[in-house]
Amino acid sequence: MVQDRLALIAPSILSDITHHTGLTSSVFVRTGDERVLIARCESPSPLSYQFPVGQLLSLFLGGGKVLLAHAPEEDQECLLGSYEPFGLADGRVQTADTLRADLQSARDTGYFVSQSERHRGTVRITAPVRSVEGDVIASINLVAHDGTIDAAAISNHQTILMQASRRFTDQI
Repeated sequence: MVQDRLALIAPSILSDITHHTGLTSSVFVRTGDERVLIARCESPSPLSYQFPVGQLLSLFLGGGKVLLAHAPEEDQECLLGSYEPFGLADGRVQTADTLRADLQSARDTGYFVSQSERHRGTVRITAPVRSVEGDVIASINLVAHDGTIDAAAISNHQTILMQASRRFTDQI
């Protein structure tokens, strides 16, 4: 099973990412209408909140958007068809239209950066992990406090994340 293989190879890849960035790194897979955390490597300065491995989270926030952006179109439409506007941690309201724009951005750029969506003051950089056939099978992300990361660091970390994504694909 792919999820088992991902969980097996994740520790070494996540450890390398965290070592190079100083940030917490995680891998998620989609399960139905949600995503589940299957592996994580904590930063030397962890956030004040931590999700346990096995935690189910929404596809509508943060790194979940990368998985939703690459889900089959009929799955996306089913989920978005019943989507209700949602208040983000920073006070913005995410509508179906803004969510669709974020999904398009994730598809266009190959990664997604979210700020203060689930928790105020956090930045997440998320990239898809693809099978050798090119299907998105997981997402990999980094999370930081927004006061500790700037645009140049996001760009550098995005490059490291994309390299790690390719490592997952190569090792599956």
